Amino acid sequence: MRKLFVSLSLVLAVFVAGAQSRTESGAAGSAPKTIEQKVDEAMVKITEKLSLTSQQQSRIKPLMSDFFKTKDQMSALKESNNEEYRAKMTTAAEALIAKLKTILDAKQVTAFNNLLEQYRAERN
Repeated sequence: MRKLFVSLSLVLAVFVAGAQSRTESGAAGSAPKTIEQKVDEAMVKITEKLSLTSQQQSRIKPLMSDFFKTKDQMSALKESNNEEYRAKMTTAAEALIAKLKTILDAKQVTAFNNLLEQYRAERN
């Protein structure tokens, strides 16, 4: 279970950790970022780190949007049943990772795996 949750954390950290931390530590009263804003920020980061082509970007963006919509829809569950939230988000993250890897070329998959490993090392 812990390994699965780490996978979820990896996806979020690699793509949007900076964006989320800015939102959480932003000025009092600032509006939370929309799903579209989160997706756009994630796309900028993943495009930079993996050198995505425009075709890859157009295929990945809807996947990221779906992931963030799922996360947003389950936010209430996080408060009421954190374990169930973790399980569902882990499943969503694993699905996202699998789909991303089908879009990336071999070099990008290697870079993506390295990013995930780097994050794991930083988390432990």
